[in-house]
Amino acid sequence: FLFTSAAHAENRLGLLAGIDINKLSGEVASTDSSTGFMGGVFGQYDYNGSLFGEVQLRYITKGGETSTGTVETSASADWLELPIYAKYKFVTESGLMPFVFAGPSLALKLGSSSETLDRATGTRVEGDGGFNSFDLGLDFGLGAEYPIYGDFNLSLNAAYNLGLLDVADVGSVQNRGFQFYAGVSMPY
Repeated sequence: FLFTSAAHAENRLGLLAGIDINKLSGEVASTDSSTGFMGGVFGQYDYNGSLFGEVQLRYITKGGETSTGTVETSASADWLELPIYAKYKFVTESGLMPFVFAGPSLALKLGSSSETLDRATGTRVEGDGGFNSFDLGLDFGLGAEYPIYGDFNLSLNAAYNLGLLDVADVGSVQNRGFQFYAGVSMPY
């Protein structure tokens, strides 16, 4: 049985933290996944008790690793990311609120690095990663939110990021990855 309660229909501000399991995928090469940290803040605007708009501002690390023969290469970039989501919450009598969300994610590169190691010769080359300054993706996800103490809610989220722009200086390479994070929010 689903219903909308005034206690759950509210604008919220919160903090989030979690991990991003990302790989670089494209026509040049696909990489193995790498795991990075993500953390930030978010705000939710309640449109009608079930439909919400959510904006996040977060720091996130994305990259990938690959090996060919004796050569191993890893590259990563730190991004300031701005996801803008439409979120639909299914409010239940128990207070548990499962939800789905989707929307674009804009990102500005803060820094990047790469490292190539030839195990046969022991040669190590470090570089700037070759990442472009801007990224755009689409995020799709689901999760659940539950009141934990007073007006505070805990949410658990899982999302997939589908990169739309080439993030490398050379060739066609996009970010692809799963994000798993928790959030704590309070009404405003």
